[in-house]
Amino acid sequence: MKNEILNRCRICFSKKLINYLDLGKQPFSNSFLSYKDIKKEKKFPLAVIVCKNCGLSQLSIIPNTKFIFSKYDYLSSSSKALSNHYKKLVEKIVKNYGVFSNDTVLDIGCNDGILLNHYPNNFSNVIGIEPSDASKHIKQKE
Repeated sequence: MKNEILNRCRICFSKKLINYLDLGKQPFSNSFLSYKDIKKEKKFPLAVIVCKNCGLSQLSIIPNTKFIFSKYDYLSSSSKALSNHYKKLVEKIVKNYGVFSNDTVLDIGCNDGILLNHYPNNFSNVIGIEPSDASKHIKQKE
């Protein structure tokens, strides 16, 4: 469960990294613990660095994603307000940006497919990529 320290930019591989926001040690998100287990919760450094070469902001560590995504329990579809927001967003994208039913739609980090589910049924190439266990909740379009 070890995290790697980032010593090169993820984009340009420069070593010119500057720490500009350090929030100390924090638990990973969505770890729902019982009160008795709170003291046992693991915490990890949460610091943001910027690459002086290309300007990319990134975490100072490369987190162990097995730990983060193996117990990620939040499903976006449980929020009616969020679902309504994504419905309006999809309508706006289709109307204003000339997205057609034969185009490919890709959502990286799609959680349970909440955004993709709002594309019209005639959109056949809708793809969601989700690293967490939430992916088992994605409904595939047929």
